Amino acid sequence: MENEEIKKRIREIINTPASMLSNSDKDFLLKAGLQVGVLKNGTCKRCWHDYAMQVWKALDVEQQEEQDTRAYVLRDGVDVFFGNIRVNAATLTDELARYLLDHGFNRKYFKKCG
Repeated sequence: MENEEIKKRIREIINTPASMLSNSDKDFLLKAGLQVGVLKNGTCKRCWHDYAMQVWKALDVEQQEEQDTRAYVLRDGVDVFFGNIRVNAATLTDELARYLLDHGFNRKYFKKCG
């Protein structure tokens, strides 16, 4: 199932009163959550809507990463100096990333590296 189809179903679940969620809805959310690495916490009825929003957000992030055409992407929150060069999401280009790696910058800072 494509992300947009999953998101459509999640939107329907979010708009359904918590007391009316079916076991099928809950199973769908659990499977969608596993697909994007989001685990369910809590057992209250409202927790299902919170969980649906977490899965929705994770799907958005996954979709953005798939559409990202850059060869090099830093891990979230990386903001370091390498020599006198500030390295963060705002300053990084593919060209700069190649330069940094050629000069000993640690690959661990990248979530996507070439």
